[in-house]
Amino acid sequence: SAQLLETLFSRLLTSNPCPNINTEPVIWQLVRLLAAHEDSGLKGKIRKLAQILAEYQPDIRRVVVTKRKAFEEAVKGLGCHGLTPDVGGLTHLHVALKNEITNHIEAYKTVLHKLDDLGLVTNDSKKPVDASHHRLLSLQFEDVQQRLIDNTTLLTTLDKPALKQLKVLIETLSKRVQNDKEALFCISQLKRLQPIDENKPVATLLMTFTKGCGALLELMQAPESPCHSDGYHSESEQEVDKRNDATDRYAALYFQNRPRALEALDSLPELQYATQLKAKILFSVVVLAFRTCKNLRESKLRETLRSLHVDERTSAAHVF
Repeated sequence: SAQLLETLFSRLLTSNPCPNINTEPVIWQLVRLLAAHEDSGLKGKIRKLAQILAEYQPDIRRVVVTKRKAFEEAVKGLGCHGLTPDVGGLTHLHVALKNEITNHIEAYKTVLHKLDDLGLVTNDSKKPVDASHHRLLSLQFEDVQQRLIDNTTLLTTLDKPALKQLKVLIETLSKRVQNDKEALFCISQLKRLQPIDENKPVATLLMTFTKGCGALLELMQAPESPCHSDGYHSESEQEVDKRNDATDRYAALYFQNRPRALEALDSLPELQYATQLKAKILFSVVVLAFRTCKNLRESKLRETLRSLHVDERTSAAHVF
């Protein structure tokens, strides 16, 4: 029960040294309860527990914030499957793709016929020597004029606005595939918490747990101290925003991309049961990436100082 967990973590907070216990399983059970019930009495029962958990593991609030953002982005992605612009107006993406590909096929067929009709690709008309620099500089007026007419005919057939939408449509299709992957990945994470009713809309499931995350974050808020001053900030708002943004990005990297990386490592038979080794591999990647970025930064700074003829020794203290 919530009261027993509250007592347990309260004692853990006061113990010395404080044991390192992962609170995520408890946190996600609270999110599940808050997502499934809107009873105000439930919030009152678990408010103290939520605050103690946030105090026991301070970064857990950031984890919940990151997860809520992931759910929100997944819901936004589900809503990006609407109509797409086409030559005749708005239509479904698959219809637009079919029309565009059909236009390409017809244009390619027309160009093939024109190439044959103009005799531009016959074995007798095209020889390697015809493309030599000396031959090109010796063409007469009529030859250049005919070449211009032939190339203009082909260009007019191929260079049409209607044939330039395929790349845009493919990019749209790629984004939609990625959005659906994100949504299903979030659902697969929710399935680990509780059985999911697959007959319910995916957006409904995601928004329900988004609401649960938001409710838990509200409960984690500690009451403000009476000595709190709204007019005083130890650091600028911009610095706080930058720091929070960097923390959010790292949290997203660790809590969203890490499980996917582990799943990729699970596909390797040699590492299937090597849990600790897989964790060490991921940690090593992070460490090496940090060192690489740091060394690259220092190298770029040294190159810049040398280019500006600045003494590295006198500037090192200010730059590094």
